[in-house]
Amino acid sequence: MSARRGGARARIAAPALVVLAVLLAACSGGDGGSGAAPTSGRTGSTVPASTAAPESSTRSTTSSTTSTTPAARAAAPSPGCSNPQPLADGRHTVQSGGLERSYLLNVSTPSGAPAPLVLSWHGFGSNAVEEVLYTGLGVAGPARGFVVATPDGLGTPARWNVLGSPSPGSPDDLRFAADLLDELAGRLCIDLDRVYSTGISNGAVVSSRLACVLGDRIAAIAPVAGVIPPVGCAGPVPVLAFHGTADTTTPYGGGPVGGDAAVAAAGVQFPAVADSMAAWAALDGCEPTPAPVQVARQVQLLRFDCPAGTEVAWYAVEGGGHTWPGSFEVPWLGPVTDQISATELMLDFFDAHPAAHGVS
Repeated sequence: MSARRGGARARIAAPALVVLAVLLAACSGGDGGSGAAPTSGRTGSTVPASTAAPESSTRSTTSSTTSTTPAARAAAPSPGCSNPQPLADGRHTVQSGGLERSYLLNVSTPSGAPAPLVLSWHGFGSNAVEEVLYTGLGVAGPARGFVVATPDGLGTPARWNVLGSPSPGSPDDLRFAADLLDELAGRLCIDLDRVYSTGISNGAVVSSRLACVLGDRIAAIAPVAGVIPPVGCAGPVPVLAFHGTADTTTPYGGGPVGGDAAVAAAGVQFPAVADSMAAWAALDGCEPTPAPVQVARQVQLLRFDCPAGTEVAWYAVEGGGHTWPGSFEVPWLGPVTDQISATELMLDFFDAHPAAHGVS
């Protein structure tokens, strides 16, 4: 297509209420489950019976990218490649802003080459253990050569403080993200051009914010059930989002946030997914109207025509709730589809989108 339009690199701001809406989303029970993950409902589709239709038992992992094979390129090795201080799978801590912060780490088998890194942020009221179980990234990522770090939020309920300047005594989670990247890059052999971020709900907000605040360090993002428009981004960012059309916490079409009585009573609004994605497309210099493709009976892929090197698209799950596509059912979060795997699709997307930068 033609060269990027003049406003592609302009800063795009989201209304304050939009951001507040996502921050406070899913207060009742937490995203990704609260307490032990349920053992029932892990197999089969949760599509309502009225819309169910016979389909193949093989889950579709149709990718939004034209190719999931990374082009030949030189890696950007982190300092840990020359002086590794190995970190094993399990829980680790790092100092950030005078606080001891924790995260779970799932490390791929060393291949001798710098590994890509995925940061996975849990939802409001959840935690790192639940996020690893719910997304499956702790297994799927390392199996494909990714290192996966899953941080723990602070507070009761646990949450991410990534909007504006932290109030006195509140953790600065944007600084935590930067400090965590420093720690991992210094101790593990990471490809600094292949650092990615994902998360659900409040964790999707973190990814949306990191794409701008740490735009020189994050190559691409994949927010689930909580994408917000770019705020303060200076350049293009590949974005692949997932959202259920029957999400009552962060409504697909926009509207009052659910999941918390106080937030609902205040009439806080969540932006329509299509509007948020259009803002990312404008930032990336893409055409303004996405092309829809039915990739499964219950799932539509909407993808913008973008310049080479970037991509903006989202999967709309018809009847899907505030859920992670391809995961197990958590009753209070609503229906979850088994027709696509968000985990596999985002790993495909990340594989296809290395950045052309490293950590300064």
